Amino acid sequence: MNAFNDHNGDRFTSVAVSHEKPQNHHEDLSAAAPRSPEQRKRAGRRAWVLMGVIGVGAVAAAAASTYPRLAVPKELAETTHRLDEARRSVTVVSPSPAKSQAEVRLPGSTSALQQTVVYARTSGYLASFNVDIGDHVKTGQLLGTIASPEVDQQLLEARARLEEGRANLALAATRLKRFKDMYKTSVATDQELDDAQAVYNTQLATLRVSEAVVSRLETEQSYQKVVAPFDGVVSKRNVDLGSLITAGSGSNVSSLFELQQPSTMKVFIDVPQSWASSITAGTSASVEFSEFPNETFQAKVVRTSGALDPSTRTLLTELHLPNTDGRLIPGMYAQVKLSLTNANSPLIVPASTLVIDSSGVQVVSVDESHHVARVPVRLGRDFGREVEVVSGVTPNMHLVLSPREDLRNGEEVTIVEPAKATVASR
Repeated sequence: MNAFNDHNGDRFTSVAVSHEKPQNHHEDLSAAAPRSPEQRKRAGRRAWVLMGVIGVGAVAAAAASTYPRLAVPKELAETTHRLDEARRSVTVVSPSPAKSQAEVRLPGSTSALQQTVVYARTSGYLASFNVDIGDHVKTGQLLGTIASPEVDQQLLEARARLEEGRANLALAATRLKRFKDMYKTSVATDQELDDAQAVYNTQLATLRVSEAVVSRLETEQSYQKVVAPFDGVVSKRNVDLGSLITAGSGSNVSSLFELQQPSTMKVFIDVPQSWASSITAGTSASVEFSEFPNETFQAKVVRTSGALDPSTRTLLTELHLPNTDGRLIPGMYAQVKLSLTNANSPLIVPASTLVIDSSGVQVVSVDESHHVARVPVRLGRDFGREVEVVSGVTPNMHLVLSPREDLRNGEEVTIVEPAKATVASR
């Protein structure tokens, strides 16, 4: 206090006084207000409550920091369990039968029920023709005439020899009869009778040869008249008046006429192997032509080739189509629609059930005890998302959808619903 007074006594004295007053006031409070036992108890309880709150907070903080670390192994175990279950969970489907009845559309072409190329059976030159292309003819109607002077001459000679042979035979017959009468009276010997018999036999044989030659030449002469073999239409005429005609046929011999019978049209189609067994005689079909867009013609199967073409694996099938009005002509392109029933329809499976590896094409089946097995299959037609299975599966089999590569024979799996197994089955 004195040091402060050396500098400014008045100032610091007042400050000192101010410090002393609080001390005196504190001493007065302590002395004037002592705490009662009840107050001390309440203060103790508040202290214990405060300490309890602090303790609970500390425990909660410690638990909050420790619990996540304790939950990690449990979550990991649950995740591992779920993954393990997913690895053993599969979705299965059963094969479904293909449609037993289907509409098959196949291209075809028309041709006349009967058609033939007429060649000459005798050589000569064309003396006349009575028909031309597009003409309708009847069976036996004269189409043209061939002049064959050589044949006519040969026929005349053959007929003359025939008359000579008949005269010689008559003479031999008379001579033989005479010797038989003389032999009965022992005038003629056995040798003479035998000679007469031999002469008669020779003349008889010569006469038969002459008759055969005449018959042949007469038949050949009849070929000079070219006639229609059936009712039809002349589609080609390859000769003109005076054309040299050579008998026979082949690439080096020109034909005379070509005839077709279009009253009934033939339609040929190639049926695929998968439907070949469903084609039988009498099967109905609808035939469509682009020239008649609003019409459908009815036809029937009359026959099949009975064997598949090795190059195309198709069955040649013939249908007959009535054409009484003559609107259809041979050579037209057609679309044939058949409603076929396949008695041995194959099974259909989703394409996702197939496993294709070095062992071939397989599916993974699940038996009643939930064990898997790989089954080799043989496929038919591919429809994209679905595939025909010709052999290897049965309708009551359960096939795994999208099977994993690590599925092995005999492994036990769990079958789940498709909606739940979308991820697990991958």
